[in-house]
Amino acid sequence: MILCTHDPVWATYWRTISTSDKYTDINISTSEKDMDGNYINSSWLVRCIGHAHNKIKNIKDGTHIRLMKYKLSNESYVTAEGERKRFFRFLLMDFDVNEDGNSSRGGAQQRQQSQNRPARNTSKPAHETPKPAAVEEDEDDDWTPFG
Repeated sequence: MILCTHDPVWATYWRTISTSDKYTDINISTSEKDMDGNYINSSWLVRCIGHAHNKIKNIKDGTHIRLMKYKLSNESYVTAEGERKRFFRFLLMDFDVNEDGNSSRGGAQQRQQSQNRPARNTSKPAHETPKPAAVEEDEDDDWTPFG
């Protein structure tokens, strides 16, 4: 299980699938850029509980929401036949949204701060490790750590 309460994530709310007194099941999508600058999209089936359950009733399809508190888990269970199975669960406990798409918890300010940061160097793949700096050797230095 992973409980996420920091570094909020932006998502797009698409539709409500079902609702009850205690929860609402919804479809959302998230996206990220790959190394080539292309977007990779993911669709999620999310169960809203608590504050999220109460807030989602007033959201229109296509609205950008900021996931503030959510839990991801990969739970296991045993079927009646004794077979062990797993299922992924995405619980959303709180989110934030404004009519203008900015978060009331500082989203516009955070975007402004991120625009002022220097750009990351993405010319190298993320898996490459940097080469160590060259070390100048002194010919008179014959010291070793082993005596």
